[in-house]
Amino acid sequence: MLGLDPLELTCEGRAVIGVGGEDAERVLDAIRAAPSGSGARIVGEVGGDRAGYVIMRTAVGGRRIVNAPLGEPTPRIC
Repeated sequence: MLGLDPLELTCEGRAVIGVGGEDAERVLDAIRAAPSGSGARIVGEVGGDRAGYVIMRTAVGGRRIVNAPLGEPTPRIC
């Protein structure tokens, strides 16, 4: 609505952690065991179809290449 891409905004208190597929559930269980980790989720996986790209599935089932940020992240105003 304001022309801001939510993928370009900062979001304090979040982390993206990359682990091997065989360890994903074990790591997720450990994070969820922490008081502030109850909302942890697996949000993606590494695939081989487009090496070097991050591809997002959209809410309507399409696919979108996620481009690298062009500069400093825009701070979120709480």
